[in-house]
Amino acid sequence: MKVLIYGNTFKLNCKEYIETLLIKLQENNVSVKIFEPYYNFWKSYLDPKIKEMDTFQTYDDVESDTDFLFSLGGDGTFLESVVYVREKKIPIIGINMGRLGFLASIKQEEIPYSIDQIIKDNYFIEEKSLVCFQGLDNLFNNFPYALNDISVQKKDTSMITIHTYLNDEFLNSYWADGLIISTSTGSTAYSLSVGGPIVLPNSKDFVICPIAPHNLSVRPVIVPEDYIIKLKLESRSDTFLATADNRTEILNIDKEIIVKTSDFKIRLLHLDNFNFYNTIRSKLMWGIDKRN
Repeated sequence: MKVLIYGNTFKLNCKEYIETLLIKLQENNVSVKIFEPYYNFWKSYLDPKIKEMDTFQTYDDVESDTDFLFSLGGDGTFLESVVYVREKKIPIIGINMGRLGFLASIKQEEIPYSIDQIIKDNYFIEEKSLVCFQGLDNLFNNFPYALNDISVQKKDTSMITIHTYLNDEFLNSYWADGLIISTSTGSTAYSLSVGGPIVLPNSKDFVICPIAPHNLSVRPVIVPEDYIIKLKLESRSDTFLATADNRTEILNIDKEIIVKTSDFKIRLLHLDNFNFYNTIRSKLMWGIDKRN
């Protein structure tokens, strides 16, 4: 078995769990490559019995026959790890060393059990669609795709007007601070925080959510993910912010934006005991009420 390890959290209170993971993989004769900046930080702190490991730095260093990528951190780290696998179909395993952990669904305390289950093939793979900016391939670190969401937002204090079209049919002109286009995966992220609905993972939909719309009757809209979404922006400013997950670019306001689904999917590994409904109940603390 060949695996990658990606992380960006340099907190010494994670040391115990990182050592546990590396030792467990070593005991099972798993070939490991670790993200070089992450390894350079940790190697002086790690237990001496952990062997020296190979490293990777970029997407081009990632071999297509890699079995898994372990993402060590929170959901933000998980989103960053997507950039390193892209269309190579390498399943990502999220170990939650952050806070909420929708994507990084395996608790750090469960690392030994989880490795045993993965070795025994007691897991399933969930394929996730991405949303992408068409024609912006040279931006966003040459990866204009997002697992959670893309957005267009004002760059200064002036609101922007976002003329929105679905398959070339006019939907609405949003006068707002911005617009989020979320995948079903991202429906529990930024979209949720501005009043968007929770969408089940297999729904194959996008959610269009305005950010602080000037017209309070404007509400989120769910559209099929195979729709082409076109955005035309107006503002007093010459530029606006465009985001793809946790990556940001500044673009000229006169640029027409085309948004569509990806032509490949990202693969997430879940243990057999994973259940989406349990996750949203626990993460969103549904039912935490003395009346229950």
